[in-house]
Amino acid sequence: MVFFAILAAALPAAALLTIALISRHKSRQPVGTVIAEYAPLPGSSLLFDAVLANAEARALPAALVELAIRKKIRLLTPQPEPGAAPTKKGREQLAIEIAPGAQFTAQEQRVLAVYLGEAAQEKAVRKL
Repeated sequence: MVFFAILAAALPAAALLTIALISRHKSRQPVGTVIAEYAPLPGSSLLFDAVLANAEARALPAALVELAIRKKIRLLTPQPEPGAAPTKKGREQLAIEIAPGAQFTAQEQRVLAVYLGEAAQEKAVRKL
């Protein structure tokens, strides 16, 4: 009697597993890496969210990248001189250049003051 109960439960389970495997194999959307993208909360900023996430050490570099993405600044790498020995990847110094006509919020100005100094002008370029 127990044999028939196990058989009655195993047959539908095996059929469902087979159907799931076949449908997954024929699916048009392959499973890959899921990259979650989140929009900031209204009235929030990158620096405020970094403090909430306990990631203060990464907040200022992330703010620079955000400004570069929004085309308010440019992050420049030095061009190698002809005949110079190649440097190791990641060892180049970056420079910040403020884009012409860029308007900054008070918080963005404070971030730039950390890197460029308080007297940052429109054409300010500084190596990091």
